[in-house]
Amino acid sequence: MKQLLHLVPALVLLQVACLLVICIASRVKGRRQPRALAYFTLALFLLTWPPLSWVATGSLEWWYTGTPLPQGEADAIVILSGAAEPPGPYRPVAHLGRDTYSRCRHGAWLYKNWRAVPVVVCGGLPSSAPGARTLAAYMKDFLESEGVPPASIVEEGRSATTYENALFGAELLGQRQLGKIALVTDGWHMPRAAASFRARGLEVIAAPSSLRSARFEGPLAGWLPSRHALVQNERVLHEWLGLAWYGVSGRLSSTAP
Repeated sequence: MKQLLHLVPALVLLQVACLLVICIASRVKGRRQPRALAYFTLALFLLTWPPLSWVATGSLEWWYTGTPLPQGEADAIVILSGAAEPPGPYRPVAHLGRDTYSRCRHGAWLYKNWRAVPVVVCGGLPSSAPGARTLAAYMKDFLESEGVPPASIVEEGRSATTYENALFGAELLGQRQLGKIALVTDGWHMPRAAASFRARGLEVIAAPSSLRSARFEGPLAGWLPSRHALVQNERVLHEWLGLAWYGVSGRLSSTAP
């Protein structure tokens, strides 16, 4: 699948070129260019166009500032998982996905430079492979390698969704009477994640590990179709649909089960 995504920008440019040829040929012959092809090409171009991805991501991230240290104080740091690959025959240790890695790095940095408070890591089993451990366990291993004491790390290893991150995470925090958290996740994921934790009665300080809308690529690369733009647009759509679904289903209510 990833290999196919690499081909998307080239295919978009090829399709645009073909459409231009068809339009020119149609003009010469006195015919109208095929509208369906034109609309499809335009839609595909926009979905892979970095400026649109930048604006779409900003619709989720512009609520947050790029300051490295969260404003205020917190009783705990909560880090949400992304993805990870378990150890294998040629990989003796787990490989944290890009999002999980950056979130853990940021959480460890906050612990050492902001508040030495309990760190809660959230994430269940990434696969059903024999011997697989939870994402929370892999995240704990990484945090320990970054200098966070094992005694300061609390594992929440049951969750598989953002809603369950908040549901099970709030249980652990409540048991320890920790009511104010610094929430660590990507900026584009923060609105849904923060709303989910607030619905469980927690006070949330946003501590985004990344703000992708805070920068724009160079003058040329930033305007050409990109597979990264396509992937990011899919994430943004997923988040807005997720927010809508959580709202309609009552998962953002303080009385949610």
